[in-house]
Amino acid sequence: PDADGFIRRYPTWIEHAGWRIPSMPQRIAEEFGFPGADQPEVLLNWRGKPFTYPFVSFVDVYRDLKSEKKQRPADEFRNKIVIIGSTAPSLFDIKGTPMAHIHPGVEIMATAIDNFKNGDYLRERPKWVMKLAALLLIWCMAIALYRQTRIEVFDTVFGALQGALVVLAFAVVNLTDWYLDASAPLSLGLSYFALSRVYYGLSKNWLANSRVQDMENQAQGRRLLAVLAVRLEGATAAQRRRLKGDLDHLVARSRHEA
Repeated sequence: PDADGFIRRYPTWIEHAGWRIPSMPQRIAEEFGFPGADQPEVLLNWRGKPFTYPFVSFVDVYRDLKSEKKQRPADEFRNKIVIIGSTAPSLFDIKGTPMAHIHPGVEIMATAIDNFKNGDYLRERPKWVMKLAALLLIWCMAIALYRQTRIEVFDTVFGALQGALVVLAFAVVNLTDWYLDASAPLSLGLSYFALSRVYYGLSKNWLANSRVQDMENQAQGRRLLAVLAVRLEGATAAQRRRLKGDLDHLVARSRHEA
């Protein structure tokens, strides 16, 4: 099992005292000329939850063999790979897998044999590829922040990139024999995004408070000047003079009241 106790890989062989001992799936592949694997272990390509493969109860087969009148087909197991194993939890041949917390060992064996038979176990991309993708994502966010990209655009683009990465990883693992581990760019990118948003919020509040304080300090020693910019379109010269006179009157009255 991996560090979290889940079975995700199956050994192709083990090395012992200078001998290479093949596992059962690899031995079957060698015997029947199946593709097998050329690496020490493979990442299993799961077909589904437990009991995905056809199965029959051993006791039913045994009783049919002992009975005078056979009920089961005589060629039921012809040209098939038959695995005899237990599925009862009380026999302790159960493991945790990404498909189920309780996965019978015989089903894991069947999955491995299936993978070695068809040669479609999952191929992993080198880890440095996804780490490089994570660094590129972080640098792109850093450059966007440095160039003062609008925060709404920043949030939208980041969300779209993360969603696209999840969709890409899901499509690759379901449509091909490759496994794309997107955990590095997702986790590192999300961490950097969270820190950036927190810093943005704190800096925005700090700048706003600083500007208000500067305005209050300036107001203590001098009068504030308010400037009104008015754009007139289609007004005649007389209307412009009348408006200017009204504004001059308002300014003069404000000075008198001050």
